[in-house]
Amino acid sequence: MADTIEYDLKEILTRLEGRFDKLDTKIDRLDEKIDKVSEDLSSFKIKVAEDNGALRSSMNAGFGELRTDLTRVENSLKGEVEVLAEKVDGISKRVDTQEFINRGVIIGLIIAVLGGFAKVFGLTN
Repeated sequence: MADTIEYDLKEILTRLEGRFDKLDTKIDRLDEKIDKVSEDLSSFKIKVAEDNGALRSSMNAGFGELRTDLTRVENSLKGEVEVLAEKVDGISKRVDTQEFINRGVIIGLIIAVLGGFAKVFGLTN
């Protein structure tokens, strides 16, 4: 009976050692997987940081181009406003000249009509 108990204990210990070996192997695999996941996460963080940096650079470049375009448009509009102001000044001078000519013509017509009345009514010699 003692042999059977020893045999059973040896068998149980052998099985337990086999299971412990399997557990050690599984734990080693899990450690490797955890290390791999950790490396993947680290590289992902680096990639995300690089992508954020690239995105910020791209946005800054886009804003710089937008500022340049807005400055160009602003300068163009200023130039057009100056041209329009010059045209308005030119038109204003033409209107002033036309008004002066119209006054001269009206005054001439009034003098001619008055001269005609004076001649018709014999006020002049």
